[in-house]
Amino acid sequence: MSNPLSLTILAEESAEVIVEIMKGDRFGLDTPVPWHPESKYEKGSTPRSRLEDEIGDWLGTLDYARLSGLKLDWQKIDARRKAKVSKIIRIHGWPEVT
Repeated sequence: MSNPLSLTILAEESAEVIVEIMKGDRFGLDTPVPWHPESKYEKGSTPRSRLEDEIGDWLGTLDYARLSGLKLDWQKIDARRKAKVSKIIRIHGWPEVT
């Protein structure tokens, strides 16, 4: 049986990834973000470090969803992931490594 909680957690983690992507776009990936006392991050943290944390959390949540029996075609998802990478490379070229 699928665990409905896995969808909720996956949605929450997806939103947190989006927030950090937008902060990176707004402030720059390596510019410390303005800090406030309620932040779960250390003072002076950057969107890059926050994004790395949130992507890790998201991937862990995706693993949990899979292990909890979320009924999705995981082979189709993997094929789609590979096709997306190919499409982006075809449109935008091979990424430059910095």
